Parts: sequence; C-alpha cells; structure tokens
Amino acid sequence: MHCENCGNQIKDGNTFCVNCGHKAPEKSVRALNELETKPWFRFLKVLYIFAFFILLVIVYFVFDESSKTWNYSYYSGGSYTYDYGDGIWYAFLTYLGGSAFLKLIKVSLYYVMRGRNPDWAVEFKRVLNPFY
Repeated sequence: MHCENCGNQIKDGNTFCVNCGHKAPEKSVRALNELETKPWFRFLKVLYIFAFFILLVIVYFVFDESSKTWNYSYYSGGSYTYDYGDGIWYAFLTYLGGSAFLKLIKVSLYYVMRGRNPDWAVEFKRVLNPFY
C-alpha cells in the first residue's frame, strides 16, 4: 500500500507513513488484504506476468525485423544486411510503450476492483520510476 499524502510505500500492518507521518487509513489496509486473498486477484497477477512475457517476445520480433534489410543485386542475388542500431531503438520504443500500456491496464483493473478512483499522479510516478 502507498501513502495517500506522499506516495511512499507503507508496509502491511503500519498505521503511519515512515516518510511523512500521514496516517494510513485502516479501512483500505483491511480492504487491500481482503482483495489480495481472492483467487481472481491472484489470477490477474499471473495474467499480468504472462502478458509481460508476451511483450518481451514482441520486442524480440520487432528487433529482429527492424534490424535486417534485404539487398538485391543482379549479379550476386539477394542477401540480408544487419543494422542493429535501428533494431535496438525500435525494440526499446516498443518495450517502453508496451510496458506503459500494461501498467495502465493493471492500475485501471486494480482500482476498479477496489471500487476507488485512481490517483493518476502517484501512478504515473510509479510508471516513470520503477523503484518508486
């Protein structure tokens, strides 16, 4: 769970934020623990991890297809030449866009299941900083 005031992560069982001292709402702590014990919530976590692996496969194919170019010569026939610079950039952009999309879906489903409106400012901080 994260603090509503500063966004710092609050460990389970703590009633106050270590960073700013803001009181953690007891109701949401209990609701979060009840939510995480439900089997469909765990299934969605597994589905998120599976979707992330699918994203990595897509990134590989984007890299593979964007790093090779078909060159044809009348005398020597055709051959592929590889330019990994373009492939790396396209794969990197695909990874960033795909991971941001998956995070957006995860956050949306998480807040829909909890019945609350998302705090998008805090969530986008988490997207931009994975160690947040």
